[in-house]
Amino acid sequence: MITFFYKASSYRSIRVALLSSLAVSALQGGSGPGLADGLAGGRLDWPALYQPLEDRQAEAFIQKALARGREWLGEPRIPVKRVRLRRSVPSRPDPSLPKGFRLTELNDSKAGLFTIYVSAGSEEQAFYGQLAHEAFHLFEPRFRDLYIEGLNTWLAARLLQELGLPWKPWEEHFRQGKDSPYSEAYQLMVELEKAVGEKALCALFRFREPQDRDPPAPLPGRPVTERAADLPSNRGLPEKAALDERWLRVSIDRWLESLPPDHRAAALKILRRHYSVLESARLRTHPDYSLEKPAISGEKSSPP
Repeated sequence: MITFFYKASSYRSIRVALLSSLAVSALQGGSGPGLADGLAGGRLDWPALYQPLEDRQAEAFIQKALARGREWLGEPRIPVKRVRLRRSVPSRPDPSLPKGFRLTELNDSKAGLFTIYVSAGSEEQAFYGQLAHEAFHLFEPRFRDLYIEGLNTWLAARLLQELGLPWKPWEEHFRQGKDSPYSEAYQLMVELEKAVGEKALCALFRFREPQDRDPPAPLPGRPVTERAADLPSNRGLPEKAALDERWLRVSIDRWLESLPPDHRAAALKILRRHYSVLESARLRTHPDYSLEKPAISGEKSSPP
């Protein structure tokens, strides 16, 4: 059985600093042995709690993704010096720990240390699709935006196809409408690329801006995220400095305005056709993500 993107993948929304209500309990001394073993310096060391994924081919694949990603997206905002791989399976049985998620976590910005978690094993057909998608999150871990999730899925498809790795099972999976909103976001990117071309599509990544406000509380049972000002890189900084590390969204109107008129018209038509379905999925499954509504014609944009 192929394991695809976790439907409730708001775990990815905490890629900068993974802190769930379980971690709060652990820091207050109310955790089981698995969580306690993961405490390091007063913080929860999540990589220590999950199964290491030691696979040289996977490590080499990450480097290929980074090399190709530099051609598509430019240099990562934080230089990537080391990427640890984990399966999102707890090292020890512990029902309190989340599992089956995909996540790119920034552990130490100064050291350029990241951890990628995938749910599929290296022998599973879905493995490299998951790994590729998460690898492109290394380029800017602050994004919390459905356009970027779609773009990263499209980039994953391109990379796997170029390397001769299986992508057709994912295509079929998305064609069946599974894994909303990733299936819709991916299809949106497929259509946009046909209308504006690869270079313009990848430029979405450059049109980023801070989210206007703190995201709403996660749905019941979801992890709780740290406020941007509480992230390790912001502690001790004045509020204005901390604003530079807020979660990011794509400014879809600025991207549209960068396109030639004919491409802009075509892209706007595609975006409007897909927007209501994506927005409905966002509100249902990812309320803490952004999805800016195109307002280039003058209509007011809805908040993230």
